[in-house]
Amino acid sequence: MLARWILAACSILILAVSAHAQYRNDERFPRRFHERGSMPAYMPERHSILPNRPAPPALPSDALVCDKPDADPDAAIAACGRIIAKGPTKFGYGPAVAHVHRGQAYEDKGDHALAIADFSDAIRIRPNAPVFFAMRGGAEDNAGDTDAARNDFHAAARLDPKNQDALNGLKRIETRSAVAVASTSPSPAASSATHATEPPASTSGAAAAAASTAVAASTAAATAAAHVVTSPTVTPPAVTTTAVTPPAATPATAVSAASNVAASNAVASNVARGGRVALVIGNGAYVNANQLPNPPNDARAIAGALREIGFDVIEGVNLDHAAMEKQFRDFLHKASNASIVLLFYAGHGMQVDGRNYLIPVDAKLAEPSDLPFETIEIDKLLDSLGDPGRTNIILLDACRDNPLARSFASHLPASRSAAVPSGLAAYSAVGTGTLIAYATAPGQTALDGQGADSPFTTSLLHNIRVPGLEIRQVLTRVRAEVAQATGNKQIPWDNSSLMGDVVLVKQEP
Repeated sequence: MLARWILAACSILILAVSAHAQYRNDERFPRRFHERGSMPAYMPERHSILPNRPAPPALPSDALVCDKPDADPDAAIAACGRIIAKGPTKFGYGPAVAHVHRGQAYEDKGDHALAIADFSDAIRIRPNAPVFFAMRGGAEDNAGDTDAARNDFHAAARLDPKNQDALNGLKRIETRSAVAVASTSPSPAASSATHATEPPASTSGAAAAAASTAVAASTAAATAAAHVVTSPTVTPPAVTTTAVTPPAATPATAVSAASNVAASNAVASNVARGGRVALVIGNGAYVNANQLPNPPNDARAIAGALREIGFDVIEGVNLDHAAMEKQFRDFLHKASNASIVLLFYAGHGMQVDGRNYLIPVDAKLAEPSDLPFETIEIDKLLDSLGDPGRTNIILLDACRDNPLARSFASHLPASRSAAVPSGLAAYSAVGTGTLIAYATAPGQTALDGQGADSPFTTSLLHNIRVPGLEIRQVLTRVRAEVAQATGNKQIPWDNSSLMGDVVLVKQEP
């Protein structure tokens, strides 16, 4: 009997301890999440557990305003300043983030000095954040301090070798350096005049040797220029030497010409076996966006140039979604038997979450769900062209200011609207044998131009038909010419995984 009473008392004690522990847990978890400002989805409402406790405070309005510096820079500067003055908050919105957002707001207003100061404060607080260095480098570059910008871009790249902002910044700086060298070098006509006043190479053995050395140097420089687009930086001399024609009367020149002809004949033989196919589209008569006058002109001019150099061209102007899809199907069907395929597109394009889309003239992006049905995704096209035995050349003059992209972003939640930046997205890697060229740097907008064609197309037409010029040399010249024509406001960009030289026009003996 005593044992039974003892067992009952122990059971009651265990139940009491368990009930007390459960109560403490129910109280402790809400208090913890109250301090953090949120409740997990699996927890019941606070008032059902702790009816006497107030609801957690919402995120301060200053943080909401500071978080969107592009929407209202002045309001963001004031809100971020108040956050910085208060110090770290329990919501995780610390001074480093506030300094960065205030720096962005100053940069939007064109006050580069104050922007640099805020980015520097953010770096002082968090010295291992590569994005902070890249942002300060961008502000320094805009302020004209090229050396400081280059150092910060290099610092960001060391912390994160894949930081695209840092890589883009370095390439912009080096391209401007190349343009500056090109603008101070003598023109081909002046070089020809200089050669005309020199003694003939046959007058002496020393003169012939000197001429041979000059030709060899020029050939080596031209070879280096062919590979300059695959490097993170651009070597300034490579831009100038490709524009200088070596003397034609020396034996060394004949040897060099014979080598060029042999290389060109090899490429031509490869082309003859598989053929060349191009798709050229120019969209300008948009129904739900501002119309672009130049893309139809660009497409017609490029299509004509490609036909001249032996391409079977599919051409389309002002295409709606159905017509674009049909042309892409026809293009991919012909591309299956080609050795070189080329796509040129001029018109509106956009990037969303790092993926690129071409926009038909009838596109209407009223809701996020419209994107896959109203646009043509470039990434799917690249997947369809993924044959390592073929050369794919993609030329995109689709980086113009695009109101459809802004309208689309306005329908997204605030957390995702930043995933629709300007211009097109860069590809960190492309399929083997593929070259992608943009009219301007990734994330930037290109100019439509004041003449009949855009600056990018105008320069492309000047260079794509030059005999014996390798495609990467073509794009190097285009980059320098467009940068010079636009005052460095537009820097063409390319990404290549080509496995060898691609010469579109055979050089005559």
